[in-house]
Amino acid sequence: QKNMTLAAKQAKLSYRITDLSYEAVAISVGNVLGTYVSAGEAYSFGRSIDGGVSQLEYYMRSRASCANTYWVLAGYSQGAMVVANSLKSFDADKVVYVALFGDPKLYLPEGEGFNPPACRGEELSEYRVYVPDCDTDNGILGARQPYELASLAGRYGLWCNDNDFICGSSKNPLNTRGHSRYEENGSYYDASMLVLRRLKYLRNNHALLLSSLTNELEESEEKLGSVFAQLSQYRYYVEVGDERVWDASGSFSVDGGELKYTWF
Repeated sequence: QKNMTLAAKQAKLSYRITDLSYEAVAISVGNVLGTYVSAGEAYSFGRSIDGGVSQLEYYMRSRASCANTYWVLAGYSQGAMVVANSLKSFDADKVVYVALFGDPKLYLPEGEGFNPPACRGEELSEYRVYVPDCDTDNGILGARQPYELASLAGRYGLWCNDNDFICGSSKNPLNTRGHSRYEENGSYYDASMLVLRRLKYLRNNHALLLSSLTNELEESEEKLGSVFAQLSQYRYYVEVGDERVWDASGSFSVDGGELKYTWF
C-alpha cells in the first residue's frame, strides 16, 4: 500500500487503494493434503480463493459506472491466485498492471528440464521480472497455463524470491524463508516503479482521463527515487569476447534530473 500510494501520488492521478475483505486461508498441516490433491482449487483453501475472487469481482462491478476507472492489481501468495483467477472478468484495456509475488501456481517454461534455457539466458518469459533461480519452473500447486493472458501482455509481472518453496524456487518444503521477504528485498518498491511508469503513460496519453480529473493531488514530499533504470531484460549472460548491445531506452528520471550510468 505504501509503495503504490507513492506511485499514484507521483503520477498525479486520483486513486483509491483497497484491500480485499475475504477470509484468507494459509496452507497448513490441517489442509495440506486437500490443497495439494486439488491443486488449490477445492477444500478450505480453494473455497478461500473463491471467496476472494467473488469479492474482487464484486468490487470491480461496483466501480464499473465510472468510465475512467483503471486498475492496478497486486497479489501475494494466495492473493496472487485470487488476482490471477479474477483477471478474465476485467476489461483488459482498463488494466494498468498486474503484479504477482510468491505465486503458488507460477509457471516458467524456461526453467524446466536439465540445464534449462533460463540457465543459459535464453527464452525468458516476458512477465519474468525477478526470479533469480534459473531452475524455477512451477509453483507448489502446479502451473497456471497460460500464465499470462494474451490481452495483458507487457502489463504482467512475476516476482519469485530465492528460497521460496511456495512459488517453486526451492524444492525443499522446509525452505520457505524467501517467501516473507518481498518487502525486505525491495520487490514491492520495484513493482511500484513499474506501475508509476505505466501511470505516467496513462496520464500523458489519455486526454479523456485527464479531463475527468477534478481533484489535484498535493505534491508528495516523499520521492520514489531519482532514477529508474529499465533494461531490456533482467539478467544478461555474456562470454568473454562477446559483443552485446544493451537497451536502456526505457529508463527515466522521476524528478526530471539527469540520467547517468556507471559500470561495475
